[in-house]
Amino acid sequence: MARSFRVVLASLGGEDLCTMEVPYSTKATELKHNVARELALYPYTFKLIAASGAAVEGNECIRHFAEDGRIDLTVVKIDGIPSPDSRGYVQLQAQPTGAPVQISRTFLRTKQAVGAFLFVALGRCLLFPRKLSKNPRTLTRRRRCFWAVSYVVYLLEALLLNRTAKGLMLLKQTDSILEYIEKIKSCRPAPELNAQCYHIETRTQVITNEDGTIDTETYEVRVDTARFLEPLRVSHWTDVTGDVMYGLRYFPLFQVHFDVKWEAADERTHRDHQQQREQLHVRAQAADDSHDISEKLRLIDEDGQECTFRSDMIGTTGGSFPVWLGYFPYAVCCFLGLSWPYRYCLSQQAIKGDLIFRKQVWSHALEN
Repeated sequence: MARSFRVVLASLGGEDLCTMEVPYSTKATELKHNVARELALYPYTFKLIAASGAAVEGNECIRHFAEDGRIDLTVVKIDGIPSPDSRGYVQLQAQPTGAPVQISRTFLRTKQAVGAFLFVALGRCLLFPRKLSKNPRTLTRRRRCFWAVSYVVYLLEALLLNRTAKGLMLLKQTDSILEYIEKIKSCRPAPELNAQCYHIETRTQVITNEDGTIDTETYEVRVDTARFLEPLRVSHWTDVTGDVMYGLRYFPLFQVHFDVKWEAADERTHRDHQQQREQLHVRAQAADDSHDISEKLRLIDEDGQECTFRSDMIGTTGGSFPVWLGYFPYAVCCFLGLSWPYRYCLSQQAIKGDLIFRKQVWSHALEN
């Protein structure tokens, strides 16, 4: 009995693409990945059709497709699937998002750089202070403190504060992610202003030193007082996100980052909202010495309930998740110090994309 098969691949037009030798025990999934590497394609972008017309897929062995030690297959490409770039990113929206997506990635890299700088600065202060202690125990305690704080900070970032962790917490089937996208698109935008008033107080603290002397120390503290919440007027709204690109269901592993933006639909709405901002500024200014004003966008679903916005999700296809994919396996890797290797492997396996929800609002009734 033959120990290997000769696989001949051809296009729909009958053009020979390549020929390869595969072991007798090769499964359909393994064959498809071998073909993908040979033709420089992604496995989900094509199907393999045998001479009998049956699709070659799944975990079944391919030996029953063989005739006289040879398997003739036709490569059928699936049209409409977005093509990833060199970093594995795809454009998810029919309308290009342009600069905002690049700003999102730049902002992420900036946060990582700031975090690294603070980590190095902390290590410099703890391990190499300006006045070095002559006591070895003191230096040892500093080093232990540095590594303990570093490990805690690492776990916080790894388990809670990065896109991979947030996505794995919401690991779903890709169809569920597409349903979530449609749900957010149907939500009504409710922008609001928040003014927090405060003043600075100078306080005095009495400190008793080790030698028994008493010192008086003054310091400043912020005291929050009045708070004003002002919803911006919205009479009508529309979602201009655009349609999601066809073919996302073919991605075996899909990692997506969401953002949501809103804007005034016309000049009149812009003036009305600006007037509300100025009025709130006057109220807050009269309430206390200083104030901070922030804006927040709430999303209201069709039942009138506020919808929780998720910034990151990970989706996969198939009846069950791979053993290594999930928040629990990721958490185990994090405690072992393997957060970044796990994230790198996931990034190499997954197709990634950014999707920005866009809402336009009117503060007045629309004329017919």
